Amino acid sequence: SALNKRSIVFDGRVIVENNYRTTDKQIYAAGPIAMFSRRFGPYEPFETYSSMEVGRHLCHTVLAFLGVEEFKANVEEDEEEKDGIDREQLRKERRGQLFSDEAAELATEKGLKDEVIERPKPLPTYKDNRMWCVLLPNDYHYFHCQTHDCRGESVKQANNISTEDDNGDSYIRVSVNTTQYIQSISYLGSNKIEVHNFKVLVGLPQTYLNIVQRWDDGLITDVLAFLRQNWTMAVYYDKAQDFIVNLRAKFRKQRDIQMLSEYILEHVQAENVDCIDESRRKRYGVEVTAETQQMVQLELIKFLHQNKEFLPIYFLPDVRCHLT
Repeated sequence: SALNKRSIVFDGRVIVENNYRTTDKQIYAAGPIAMFSRRFGPYEPFETYSSMEVGRHLCHTVLAFLGVEEFKANVEEDEEEKDGIDREQLRKERRGQLFSDEAAELATEKGLKDEVIERPKPLPTYKDNRMWCVLLPNDYHYFHCQTHDCRGESVKQANNISTEDDNGDSYIRVSVNTTQYIQSISYLGSNKIEVHNFKVLVGLPQTYLNIVQRWDDGLITDVLAFLRQNWTMAVYYDKAQDFIVNLRAKFRKQRDIQMLSEYILEHVQAENVDCIDESRRKRYGVEVTAETQQMVQLELIKFLHQNKEFLPIYFLPDVRCHLT
């Protein structure tokens, strides 16, 4: 086969190092056709992670090896073999680059650099949401999306909000963690769902939809229908994330927010708590000044005005007098 002719190691999938290189240093691989070497230990397959994030990381790594300055920090570039270089020493250095700095340093002290067997340098870390979409027998659709750190205690302590339809033909669950962020959404049913919309929700504060309060008050009887209501469309809009990032940057410049952040940080450190309970959160909210609240409201209305061609469902007040 073509792989054998190029001496590329294949173990059900193409084997790659932590920099996506195959045994042929001119060939890189990632995705469903590739897997990290078993010497790195157990690892989730590439398709578990966001394909866009994996592809972006691979692209940056290749660009770094090609010498693009902006991405050189992503990898430690191999030295080129040149005349006058001790080939044996170069081989040892290259071998050492595969391992952690601590392991290499320890091996050097013991004079064992050429026989390093400690843990290799860590594999890439992916932080985008993980998502599974599967078409099951009888045309049932399974969807699950979760944050990268959704595991262990966070799953056990999650506040699960779930409903199924009257016929028992579909089931949906929204899990909110102790910090009031949506950590996962799961769906199983015979009808297709808006995968993009639900994927966007994972990792956002639940207060964007106020889903916990509405659920506790008995206002939500069908989670799927609630997430499809017209007023939620702005959260799913593709430019909403940029708006949120820009708003947070302005938010942090407000003096009352800076003081409140310092106070909350002191409280968290003094009491060694992982999250803030609801009663404290409400008390902190009172400290936000009317000026800051008005700024947030105005920015949101401006955003909806600027995108009303794509979000025509909202009735918006005139804000021209506030624009500068």
